[in-house]
Amino acid sequence: MMLAGSARIFRRSFATNIYVEGLHRRTDDVRLRQAFDKFGNVIKVAIIPAQDNEVYLKGCVSFKKSEDALKAIMAMNGQELDGRLLKVDYYDDKFE
Repeated sequence: MMLAGSARIFRRSFATNIYVEGLHRRTDDVRLRQAFDKFGNVIKVAIIPAQDNEVYLKGCVSFKKSEDALKAIMAMNGQELDGRLLKVDYYDDKFE
């Protein structure tokens, strides 16, 4: 019997999509790709437009391999990009 937490860990072990929170408004998809492509083959990046009351942007990065997504999370969570501290974690859904 697999517990809900175990299922989440199992699913994340194959996850290739990550979520990046805290991006500066001047950070674009090219800059986001440059920041993350050193961890592996980046398939896609997307900047999520800020809402009116948000002062920072969010983004998603999709890697070809789950190991590369994990490397990126471990290396970039809490790091600075364009003067902003990032929060980086798995993104549970696919994005288009």
